[in-house]
Amino acid sequence: MAFKVAIEPSAAQIMLRVRPGCDGVEPMSAQDIPFAAEMAVRLLPASLLAQLGLDFMAALYRAALDHPATVALKIVDPQARALGFCLASVDADGFQRSVRPRLLTATARALASPARMRLIPHLLRGLVDSEPEPLVPAELLLLYVDGTCQRQGSGRRLILQLEAELARRGVRQYRVAVRSQLASARAFYLAMGFRFEQERQVLGEPMTYFTREI
Repeated sequence: MAFKVAIEPSAAQIMLRVRPGCDGVEPMSAQDIPFAAEMAVRLLPASLLAQLGLDFMAALYRAALDHPATVALKIVDPQARALGFCLASVDADGFQRSVRPRLLTATARALASPARMRLIPHLLRGLVDSEPEPLVPAELLLLYVDGTCQRQGSGRRLILQLEAELARRGVRQYRVAVRSQLASARAFYLAMGFRFEQERQVLGEPMTYFTREI
């Protein structure tokens, strides 16, 4: 299943050398989880993960922030209000193996709602979906920006700060997957210099994969 995302700060935030306020991009913290989850559900209606609801997305972020391979960023306005979030991993396979078991309870609770039972066949397909080849350890898992600041360079600034951190950790290439029908998302990544890699079925839906060299 593609996740293509604590009271104390995790190792991911402690290791992240991002200067707060630099270009409006800062490390995400546990205190940001409720707003990040709400924004994901609101802005990503086509995402099967977001359709699992606020509690699931919050559980995803809690598990993600506890994983040492996670890079989690937010972009803020001059009043320090979060306007968008970015979640990535330098070890996507290890991330999946660590995070999936921690989401079992949250997933079960979400699917207990009759309105979400239609998601079960898609999630079951995720159990047999193969991973894309060739192996690219680093992956951008989530990126979204509030509608009030779209087309103002916020997504680009998140990407550039992400790449600075990935490069610091020795990453030279990373991957992102987007729903094939989201033409605007595909156009954004192509404009950012990503290269088309492949298209494949994920959770029963066509996904387009892009890669980018750092």
